[in-house]
Amino acid sequence: MVDYGRRCDDLAQGLTSEEPEAPHQGARRLSRRLLALAHQACDQGELDVARMLLEATETVFTRRREYEGAVGRRLGEQIVLAYERWWKLSNPPEEKTQKEVAWSFASVRKMLLSGPDTDMC
Repeated sequence: MVDYGRRCDDLAQGLTSEEPEAPHQGARRLSRRLLALAHQACDQGELDVARMLLEATETVFTRRREYEGAVGRRLGEQIVLAYERWWKLSNPPEEKTQKEVAWSFASVRKMLLSGPDTDMC
């Protein structure tokens, strides 16, 4: 049987642990560490590395069922936000003229002010 309470340096010295140690107060889950590394890769412009780290984060998140509970939902939201950040960095917005921007806002404004479309029902 493997003793998971032992650390690597305990194995080198031949020590055993009778009681498993309590997790460190500052210990973070693997998915949180990978997510932080993905953000760091985005900061440094390594977008391909960031994408791989985000995929690894998602794999760990789902495999370990970390999505359960309020903490899991927050972590899931953070993963989604990280993907959005990666997407924005990977696909820079096209330069639009001020006229195009004004037109797009005008169409949205018109749609909102006209109310619900009765043809769709």
